[in-house]
Amino acid sequence: MSIKEDARMRWPRAVWRMWMSVMTTLMALSIVVMSVVPQASASEDGLWPVNDAVRRAWSQGIDGSGVKVTVIDDMPIADHPDLQGADITYSVASFYGMDRKEPVYCSIGGQRLQQSLQAGDTFGGAGPFYSSHGTLMLQWIVGSGKGYEGKPDVRGIADGAEIDFHAINFSMAPGMPNACSAVNGSLPGINFTDILQNSVIENSRVVNMSFGVGLAADDISSFVSALRHGVIMVSGRANTTEAGSDSLTGDPRANNYFPGVVTVNSMMEDGSLAPSSDTADGNVSVLSPGYGVLVPAAYDYKDVSTGNGGTSTAAAVLSAYVTLAIQKWPKATGNQILQSLVRNTQEAAAHGGAWLDPEHRIGFGRVDVDRLLTVDPTSYPDINPILEIQVKNAAKNSVTKDWYTQDCGTNPDGVGGAADDVVPCEAGLIGKEYERQKAAWAKVKQCRSDGGSDCMRYSATATADDEEGASQTPDDGSETKSRDSAVGVPTWAWWVAGGGGLFVVAGGVAAGVIASRRRRRTSYRGSHVQPVRSVAAGPRPPQYVPGPRSSYPSQSGYPMPGQGAARHDDIGAGQAAPYPYPGSQTNDVR
Repeated sequence: MSIKEDARMRWPRAVWRMWMSVMTTLMALSIVVMSVVPQASASEDGLWPVNDAVRRAWSQGIDGSGVKVTVIDDMPIADHPDLQGADITYSVASFYGMDRKEPVYCSIGGQRLQQSLQAGDTFGGAGPFYSSHGTLMLQWIVGSGKGYEGKPDVRGIADGAEIDFHAINFSMAPGMPNACSAVNGSLPGINFTDILQNSVIENSRVVNMSFGVGLAADDISSFVSALRHGVIMVSGRANTTEAGSDSLTGDPRANNYFPGVVTVNSMMEDGSLAPSSDTADGNVSVLSPGYGVLVPAAYDYKDVSTGNGGTSTAAAVLSAYVTLAIQKWPKATGNQILQSLVRNTQEAAAHGGAWLDPEHRIGFGRVDVDRLLTVDPTSYPDINPILEIQVKNAAKNSVTKDWYTQDCGTNPDGVGGAADDVVPCEAGLIGKEYERQKAAWAKVKQCRSDGGSDCMRYSATATADDEEGASQTPDDGSETKSRDSAVGVPTWAWWVAGGGGLFVVAGGVAAGVIASRRRRRTSYRGSHVQPVRSVAAGPRPPQYVPGPRSSYPSQSGYPMPGQGAARHDDIGAGQAAPYPYPGSQTNDVR
């Protein structure tokens, strides 16, 4: 291996060591559900994310039908009553070793990862299990509201959606992510390329990632491909009160902060930040419901109670909201849905337009699902608004200015200092994708200005698979009136205003809403794995956690700016921390 090749490998290998075999911090797996507050019945409390706007959408036939959503998460309980009839295809994600050449598999507690479990199965020497992190994420998207023994449970927001599920890990208890064991001396890492390419090919419109892991350089192109095709990717920050970045620049070394990904923080019903993640983080895009919601107290329990769902639930809820919006606005691109998301928050409404929190705590504000479903987004630019501001902000910052302008042909070693702080040269693809989207929208506007017809054929999404798209020129003619030409809105104008205000979402959902609306099925990719032999277990599954541990609520998190490694009070000798964080940044959104 040449010196240059060795230099290019240092960062991915270092991250994979620190990441400790996927590690899948599953954002809470700090789902911090142990803070249970069972003060009201499940049918009256804990379902406030299913608000009046959602129920109005249901009454109009808007339930996510016709929209495919990719969910990447823990193994789910496929026969959980809440998921029966749901249109879900289950599969096990593929994994690579640290050499990024030979595929490997994920094994936990001596047992190979499966596509799903059945209720009452044991796994990895623990159990029996009746719920899981992945199960709960699916419930918030496509759950029926029916739990074990006919009891009320989580009611999915977009239960008509089609789900493509990829299992990447399994946690024995809430907040306790496990590490995949080494296979032939190689620690498995998620093959994002396989998952995201499949999402693009299968026309998934949304990808939910309720976890945070480090990325290798090879992963970057697959994320950029998803951005190119207008796929809406949703994730969340860690459930920790440690501050994050002080500028919205993104980080191409982490899936949950990757440029263009919607990074959520969790909020309570009164609109305030959840106490488990009440901190500043400049890379947060919006706030979404995640606290005071229905959660399982433990994965060997059948009952649910009101507690803290963390940023994991907040991400799943937001994914469900945008799924409804995609069905409601079939002519809108994914980028236009994102434009609507950030332009129509509660704070944007209060300020008369786009607003970005100068204190870096709530991003563009609290999601307003009512405006998301009533404001036509098809006049907005077909440009990912989060990607746009992140690229622009990074260019103004001395630490990040070269991140998204790199060229592997001239700078194969990436940019940064120590090996663990290097941003690989492949990040330059991110800047190129933003420039492509911007140039494509300029052609759309020019076409409309010239009175052309069908001008959206020049948009970034329409030309995603067309290498000749960049060289096309608008033709003349009279453009017919359509949603695509309703209003001539200029490319996004980023600005900041002070102020705030609380976002209060209406309460629960009646149990009877669901019965007549459910015509769903469950499918499997390949043969379903049969239940494994049951073993005796106590009231909680054993905490088999070879990697970093989380308390309730989680005090774990990503490192502060400039540290390069997570501060984790209970990481033992030889254990790995989550991925490194970029150096200190400044706010440039003014």
